Amino acid sequence: MNSVTRAIARIFNRFIAENAHRQIFWLDPVYEVSEIYPRIVNQVAYEDEKREWETWHVRQKSLEQEY
Repeated sequence: MNSVTRAIARIFNRFIAENAHRQIFWLDPVYEVSEIYPRIVNQVAYEDEKREWETWHVRQKSLEQEY
Protein backbone atom coordinates (compact mmCIF):
# COMPACT_ATOMS: atom_id res chain seq x y z
CA MET A 1 0.00 0.00 0.00
CA ASN A 2 1.40 3.37 -1.02
CA SER A 3 1.04 6.40 1.18
CA VAL A 4 1.99 10.03 0.88
CA THR A 5 3.41 12.36 3.44
CA ARG A 6 1.27 15.03 5.02
CA ALA A 7 3.31 17.64 3.12
CA ILE A 8 2.49 16.03 -0.24
CA ALA A 9 -1.18 15.71 0.72
CA ARG A 10 -1.25 19.43 1.56
CA ILE A 11 0.24 20.23 -1.86
CA PHE A 12 -2.47 18.15 -3.58
CA ASN A 13 -5.15 19.84 -1.47
CA ARG A 14 -3.77 23.24 -2.41
CA PHE A 15 -3.85 22.37 -6.13
CA ILE A 16 -7.46 21.23 -5.83
CA ALA A 17 -8.52 24.34 -3.88
CA GLU A 18 -6.74 26.74 -6.22
CA ASN A 19 -8.51 25.24 -9.22
CA ALA A 20 -11.99 24.92 -7.72
CA HIS A 21 -14.72 26.75 -9.61
CA ARG A 22 -17.61 26.73 -7.18
CA GLN A 23 -17.31 24.76 -3.96
CA ILE A 24 -14.64 23.34 -1.72
CA PHE A 25 -15.44 20.72 0.90
CA TRP A 26 -12.70 20.67 3.49
CA LEU A 27 -11.94 18.53 6.50
CA ASP A 28 -8.48 19.26 7.82
CA PRO A 29 -8.13 20.56 11.36
CA VAL A 30 -4.51 21.60 10.78
CA TYR A 31 -5.29 24.61 8.61
CA GLU A 32 -8.23 26.38 7.05
CA VAL A 33 -9.04 26.34 3.35
CA SER A 34 -9.20 30.15 3.51
CA GLU A 35 -5.43 30.12 3.96
CA ILE A 36 -5.19 28.76 0.40
CA TYR A 37 -8.32 30.04 -1.28
CA PRO A 38 -9.89 33.15 0.20
CA ARG A 39 -13.68 33.36 0.23
CA ILE A 40 -15.00 35.87 -2.28
CA VAL A 41 -18.50 37.30 -1.98
CA ASN A 42 -19.72 38.60 -5.32
CA GLN A 43 -23.39 39.45 -5.82
CA VAL A 44 -23.08 39.71 -9.61
CA ALA A 45 -21.43 36.30 -9.90
CA TYR A 46 -24.08 34.84 -7.60
CA GLU A 47 -26.92 36.24 -9.72
CA ASP A 48 -25.26 34.97 -12.92
CA GLU A 49 -24.87 31.49 -11.44
CA LYS A 50 -28.45 31.48 -10.17
CA ARG A 51 -29.78 32.53 -13.58
CA GLU A 52 -27.73 29.84 -15.32
CA TRP A 53 -29.17 27.11 -13.11
CA GLU A 54 -32.72 28.43 -13.44
CA THR A 55 -32.56 28.23 -17.25
CA TRP A 56 -30.33 25.15 -17.54
CA HIS A 57 -33.14 22.69 -18.20
CA VAL A 58 -34.77 24.82 -20.90
CA ARG A 59 -31.43 25.37 -22.67
CA GLN A 60 -30.51 21.68 -22.51
CA LYS A 61 -33.90 20.60 -23.82
CA SER A 62 -33.56 23.03 -26.71
CA LEU A 63 -30.09 21.75 -27.56
CA GLU A 64 -31.23 18.12 -27.42
CA GLN A 65 -34.14 18.82 -29.75
CA GLU A 66 -31.68 20.07 -32.38
CA TYR A 67 -30.34 16.52 -32.66
